[in-house]
Amino acid sequence: MPPAPPAWARAPARVLAVPKKRLAAAAAGDPLAVEAWLRAAGYARVAGVDEAGVGSLAGPVVVAAAVLHQGGGPGGRLDLSGVRDSKVMSAAARAAVVARLPPSTDVAAGAAAPLTLMGRWALGSNCVKVVTYLPAADRLAVAVSLASILATHTRDALMVEAEAGWPGYGFGTHRGHPTRAHLSALAARGPCAIHRRSCKPVKRAAACHGGAAGRQSTAKGAPGGRKKGKGSTK
Repeated sequence: MPPAPPAWARAPARVLAVPKKRLAAAAAGDPLAVEAWLRAAGYARVAGVDEAGVGSLAGPVVVAAAVLHQGGGPGGRLDLSGVRDSKVMSAAARAAVVARLPPSTDVAAGAAAPLTLMGRWALGSNCVKVVTYLPAADRLAVAVSLASILATHTRDALMVEAEAGWPGYGFGTHRGHPTRAHLSALAARGPCAIHRRSCKPVKRAAACHGGAAGRQSTAKGAPGGRKKGKGSTK
């Protein structure tokens, strides 16, 4: 029987709706409009949380959280230039932003459901859960943009490691997403150990290859776990 969730996880979260004028200000180019509204409402610590890898067929889900202090970034000294929705940034641009983050930056990666990871790790056990649901948050709130960038950058590095461990699938290129090349390799080779057996294409490939347990890594270790130091895997 799995352990009971902690009390903070069982308590209902308060849900706040961001005023439309704050959303308009954020859309117009004020990256701190949402955070400023939350601080004005009395919330001293505002964390943007995002994930990377939920829609992939292989590899971990990575969750990151960014807490911006008054004045911008951690300690009020972070250069926020170039911070935007990670989906419209190149890998090099994301790496440049991550390089400016403090060395204490922490990232969590694992196989748990993303919301479980977000709650268990990013929010922690000593916070009052106040949740603001914000559509397109990685575009409108800079704290979420930072979290998105960090999660994506970290997961990309993990999938490059996976390419060395399980060659032939192209993980270093498609990052485990269901691209045509990935589906073709999956059909030809069958799933490996980091493919997600709950995904239909992986189930089909496993069935065609006799339900094999999955190709094992050709290198020591496997992507996943908790990484420290600017989201780097080094």
